[in-house]
Amino acid sequence: MRYSMLIVGALSATVATGTVAKDKDSGKPVETPQMFQEMVACETVESADDRLACFDRTIKRLAMAVSMRDIVVAERETIKDAERGLFGLSLPRMKLFGGGNDDQIKEIESTISSFRRDENGALIFTVADGARWRQIDSQPQFVKAGDKVKIRKAALGSFFANIAGRSGFKVSRVAN
Repeated sequence: MRYSMLIVGALSATVATGTVAKDKDSGKPVETPQMFQEMVACETVESADDRLACFDRTIKRLAMAVSMRDIVVAERETIKDAERGLFGLSLPRMKLFGGGNDDQIKEIESTISSFRRDENGALIFTVADGARWRQIDSQPQFVKAGDKVKIRKAALGSFFANIAGRSGFKVSRVAN
């Protein structure tokens, strides 16, 4: 639920954009909400009284948009947590978190909290953050709750998991 709220807020902020700024690290375009751009523009107002009035006016609108969840303000670590939670899910190609491909998470490390076998004997396991993964190859896997697991992106949109440092096997993310 926490991640879906962040996505909806980020999407709202993305839809409500005006001009495009450049990301300082990558130089790629980053969409910025119009209300935020208006607040930043107040800095260029020459008269101190007019500049303060501009800031007061725009900050109130921005604070209202945040309280109504039309715009979401998030720290980088909160965004990274959301990206980790979404790792492995097929989502539409949107720059919800502002970064390009260079910023994408390529692997996660976690602990197996539970597991079971499906009717075909394939392993289905849940990691500490609640994400579920399903084995999609036929290699036998031995697992117990508490085992460390590393899941990484592989070729052509696939994923590989290594449990307790053993050899890897193909997995896919299961929507919760």
